[in-house]
Amino acid sequence: MRALRENRGTLRQWARGPGFPVLHKVFQIGIILKGFNALVELLSGAFLLMFSVERLRSIIHLVSSGQGGSWLRRLWPFSLYRLERWIAPDTKTFFTWFFLSHGAVKAFIIVCLLCGWIWAYPLGITVFSIFIVYQITEILVRHHPGLYFALSVIDAFVIALTVNEWRHAKLSAHRDDATG
Repeated sequence: MRALRENRGTLRQWARGPGFPVLHKVFQIGIILKGFNALVELLSGAFLLMFSVERLRSIIHLVSSGQGGSWLRRLWPFSLYRLERWIAPDTKTFFTWFFLSHGAVKAFIIVCLLCGWIWAYPLGITVFSIFIVYQITEILVRHHPGLYFALSVIDAFVIALTVNEWRHAKLSAHRDDATG
């Protein structure tokens, strides 16, 4: 019996690993940041849903002109001008539902991962992988490398942390089943 307890302790140490507490904290921070990203997407979708195309154009024009918009013009010199001309009813509808659905799915997964539900880990890995495929498609087809590349790298990092966390959660659940 004593040997079994010692082996269980060894398994626990192996499962946790020397860097597990650090990786666990990085996982939690990464997931919380993804949660903030989901919140921004949901708010963006709600913002687009609330205003008409004409009203959005006037808001962009108001923000980018005058004293208040000088920092925006320095940060994104032509982006606001292009955005104002780019907004059309069909693109507004697409991005409204894209932001709302993408943000809702991501928020759901984030909450489930933070709750530690074992089924959420493979779901999160799958959904974040689908996001990466979509983002890489956008890079290749529409030639928008900057933001999509950064999002893909972040998603790949979160997937790696999620795989590690899932492995530890499965071992912990297995250990609890063995002792219970």
